[in-house]
Amino acid sequence: MHPFFQDFLPKRLLSLFVGLLANSKVTIIKNLLLTCFLKLYPVNMTEAEIENPLAYKTFNQFFTRTIKPKLRPIALDGNTFASPSDGKIYQIGNVTDYQLLLAKGRYFTIQDLLGPEINANIFKNGAFINIYLSPLDYHRVHMPVSGILQQMAYIPGKLMFFKLNRGLLLLF
Repeated sequence: MHPFFQDFLPKRLLSLFVGLLANSKVTIIKNLLLTCFLKLYPVNMTEAEIENPLAYKTFNQFFTRTIKPKLRPIALDGNTFASPSDGKIYQIGNVTDYQLLLAKGRYFTIQDLLGPEINANIFKNGAFINIYLSPLDYHRVHMPVSGILQQMAYIPGKLMFFKLNRGLLLLF
């Protein structure tokens, strides 16, 4: 359940404001954001290529920091799943009637997630995995198989707040 007041807030304006803060290169703003974040979440900076969090130019650059080379080797065994990111498996299951269960009993259609241009038939009788990235996790996503990105799409959706365990609300 989300707080009822979020329905009345100017979500696009708040999202724009949060984006401006996250990309701010003003040292005092960036350092304040980083200091507060690191007090709430004990991020393991020994894995990062740049271990000093205040050395990042923006909060967003810190949040999508690179890790030390070869820290997350890709498993070469054909029977092993190589995750594209850090995180915890939140849901795993089968695609049924072009729908999948992602969170808290809520189902989404293939078109909701990937857009109307995608042919949902290629996912019929398929499987899915939902990996949750907590604030502590490394937030870059990798392609654990060889391939070439051929297409990207912007999928508009509803902006939401997510309540975190310490009462902090994040806007996405």
